Amino acid sequence: MVVAKKAEGLVGHNRYVPEQWSIGLLGGFSLRSPLGQPVEVTSKKARALIALLALNRGTALPRRDLAVKLWPDKAGEQRLQNLRKAVQSVVSSTAAAPLLGSDHEACWLIPGVWTCEALDILEGRSEPTGVPFLPEMDVPALDEWRLEFELKIDRQDGEAEAANAAVLLQWVRERNPAQVIDFLWSIQQLVPMLPVQALVNSLDRALRDNPDHPCSLWASVQLATAQMWAGQTRTGLATVRTIFSTHDPNRDTVTWVETAFTAAMNLIFLGRFERAVGFICGAIHTLREEGLVDCIDRLEHAKGHAKGYGGKPAAAAKVLVGLCAKAEAPAVMGFRRAHAAMYMTLAGQLDEAWEYLATAKLSSEEVRDARLETQVAVAASYWHLYRGQPDEACSHLTHALGLGERLGIPLVTIHALEGFALLASQEGERRERLSAARRLRELHRLPLLPLDRIRLRSVLE
Repeated sequence: MVVAKKAEGLVGHNRYVPEQWSIGLLGGFSLRSPLGQPVEVTSKKARALIALLALNRGTALPRRDLAVKLWPDKAGEQRLQNLRKAVQSVVSSTAAAPLLGSDHEACWLIPGVWTCEALDILEGRSEPTGVPFLPEMDVPALDEWRLEFELKIDRQDGEAEAANAAVLLQWVRERNPAQVIDFLWSIQQLVPMLPVQALVNSLDRALRDNPDHPCSLWASVQLATAQMWAGQTRTGLATVRTIFSTHDPNRDTVTWVETAFTAAMNLIFLGRFERAVGFICGAIHTLREEGLVDCIDRLEHAKGHAKGYGGKPAAAAKVLVGLCAKAEAPAVMGFRRAHAAMYMTLAGQLDEAWEYLATAKLSSEEVRDARLETQVAVAASYWHLYRGQPDEACSHLTHALGLGERLGIPLVTIHALEGFALLASQEGERRERLSAARRLRELHRLPLLPLDRIRLRSVLE
């Protein structure tokens, strides 16, 4: 009771603080001063002390209780000595505008001078996000709040969760850039739902600032993949070269193969089809020599694209159909089936294409991957185009165009606009979309799909 009264008596500190301290506990710890400046709290236990007090609504907590929560494995006097050091660390970091109150009995956060977005979510003042609660802070005393956050996140639908993750990625990038890689690692399942240019900007800076991060290899592969989707093919190849110069396929086969796949796709998007096929064959040979044959299918998928973009849709379809016969995760199967349906359509195999398109749609509905959704939308639009169903084709093209623009994937945007160009050749309208497609193609230097080039050429002229 005495401690609580002491905390209440400090409300008067408000008049000395024009704004409030901002305590961030999502995606990583952060602290901003009343003037909006980031404040570094170097001690991990000092950060945990602030988090514990904030989540207890700033209420005064006895020193002995705090010491047990923060150092459960230490002896009694050692705990109290460590707590004194943590308190001094917080006081030193926040000297310009007091945040922490303490005496010989207890510690508390000064009422009215701070806010905490995590507490707002827990108490229902804000919507939950898809971002984990303090992923880097291993303090058992925080587990009850971590569990509550996970329960709230589980109640969200995937689209809302991805939207929140995109907003919070920007927030982390602007206010706590050192935590970007940790943040993305903690939401790996949502990365395919994020705008690719935001990923490029965030990961590029994070890797330059912290090249020795424990997850730097994973982050580099994500950067190369995002650059590929963003149409930044030459930059993506430079990132791939950096990965290959430091990475052995025997150390992490999956990562090596994903890097090789990204490199091959960048070569394809640059129009270097023969070089792409040669690179893929070399990579497959390397894997066979090392006895790592289980991951070859991913590179065979890239080989199918090289044939398809190189003007051989029937050969590409044959490769993809063969891969579809092998059991894989739903997302992988979704991409394979969507691409098989696309190339079958371009080869005039419409009945067979429909079967693969239908199962690709099922995979897209099962997994949360906006990039897969774009591929299904493009494949569906071309199938309806070749079926002579312009209204259905227009609906899917509009959906693909919206996804491409929202996610910042120029290749999807271009393919959708090419579809509108073909639609224009059938209906004699939408020529303004063709003009936009030509400008996009010139800007990103990406190749056309092997569409009905005679009809497309007549529209281009």
